[in-house]
Amino acid sequence: VVPTTVALDEFMEYYRNERMVELAFEGHRFWDVRRWKIAPQTMDIYGVKIEKQGDGLIYTRQLVDKRTWSDKMYLYPVSNEELFKNPLLKQNPDW
Repeated sequence: VVPTTVALDEFMEYYRNERMVELAFEGHRFWDVRRWKIAPQTMDIYGVKIEKQGDGLIYTRQLVDKRTWSDKMYLYPVSNEELFKNPLLKQNPDW
């Protein structure tokens, strides 16, 4: 439950988390990360290492992958075919 007197930044944090949980495994995360331009914050991929100890289990958070990001990836490159059709059309930055 989000408090009614929350600042915009806090609300967006609640919203993004709720959307990530509700739409998990439905293919929306990639597009949300690009839309909100939060890719650098999501580059470390963590998993859980599970070990049996005695009668119980121990769960340890473990770094699985460290991805790279360039801001040019927020936009796709415009295809050369489209650039040739219209000389006024410009390529997206850094492509």
